[in-house]
Amino acid sequence: SPAASSTHPVTIYYVGKLADPQQLLYSETVIRPQPADNAYIGDAVNALLTTPANDPDYVSYWPAGTTVLGVSIQNDTKAIVDLSAGAATAAPDALDMGAISAQQLFYTVHGAAPKIDSVELRIAGKPVTSLWGSDIAEPITAEPPWQVFAHVWITSPADHATVAQAVTFGGDAIVYEGTVNWQILMNGDVLKAGHTQAAEAGPAQSPWQETVTLTPGTYTIRAFEVSAKDGSETYVDDKIVTVK
Repeated sequence: SPAASSTHPVTIYYVGKLADPQQLLYSETVIRPQPADNAYIGDAVNALLTTPANDPDYVSYWPAGTTVLGVSIQNDTKAIVDLSAGAATAAPDALDMGAISAQQLFYTVHGAAPKIDSVELRIAGKPVTSLWGSDIAEPITAEPPWQVFAHVWITSPADHATVAQAVTFGGDAIVYEGTVNWQILMNGDVLKAGHTQAAEAGPAQSPWQETVTLTPGTYTIRAFEVSAKDGSETYVDDKIVTVK
């Protein structure tokens, strides 16, 4: 039989730095060594705590140096995640980011183990109901994607990727009538623009994709929703790519 893979993908959720209109979650996928004893939840939480986002517009507010003290499963669907004492003390810019960071933790755990539908957060062995000044549910359960996910994601290509001249880009969206707007920029100038349809309209999150042909150079791909209220650009995500 084929040898088992020595690596596996982990989806990590991050908080967008730009309030649009509030801090919401984005995702990136990283490749990590296969965890010992199939400890996928602990590995995913370790990844969340130690892996900086590739995209500089994404951030994690969990304090540096926080470690996983233990992970256990209760009744097959509840994960108990115990973090080191440092998790309780956040930097000044993390104040009021506790609720969205709790959702970041939940969705990262759920991505690693989809059967998990709740997470009990403990810090130094003690269950917590507030984090950095924000009340959090105990246990943490999923808020609806339209409430906690940014409404437009570019998930491919990755930021600063090198791509072929036929550039396929896309991601996930939760947008009115399913319409995702996009632009291709070079040196701040818009070279191409258009829109495409996500597979479903909001409030569902669904995939979208577009392909354009570009000459060699460095470009910025932008995707966003146009506000039905005032026509402004909202939920902007962008990636810098090099076309070879």
